[in-house]
Parts: sequence; C-alpha cells; structure tokens
Amino acid sequence: MKSNTNIQYRQVGDFNIPNFILPPEEASVRLGKWGMLHKDYLLKNKKVLFTTLLTQGKLYQHCAEVETQARDMFDTLVD
Repeated sequence: MKSNTNIQYRQVGDFNIPNFILPPEEASVRLGKWGMLHKDYLLKNKKVLFTTLLTQGKLYQHCAEVETQARDMFDTLVD
C-alpha cells in the first residue's frame, strides 16, 4: 500500500510527534456551547470517530453543523 501523505514530524524526547495543522476552513470555525459540548462528547465517548474527524480535518466543521442544528432546535423549543 503506497501512501501519498507527506507528514512531517518533530522529535520530543524519544518520540516523534506529527506536525498537524488545521486547514484554513477549520481554523476559522468558531464553536458555541452546543458545538463544544458535542466535541467533548465525541472525545469522551466516540474516540475513533473523534480521531478520524480530527485527522481528516473535518472535526470543527462537523461540530459547527451540530451547533447550528442544536441552536435551531433550542430556538424552536423556547418560542
């Protein structure tokens, strides 16, 4: 299996740590209360999904979608 990724690493002690950088579209996403709660939920309960979304650069976009849906549901319930 051939990999086309050019991951760079930095050495910290005896370990090589990958230099992950958020894509520009991920860096500009601002999460509110519901998005942060969802991110914490994924981190604690769905570690594989959390890691997959994080390494694909889609974690914050996913949490922003949940944020929008939750805010809309909240606004509907409060009205």
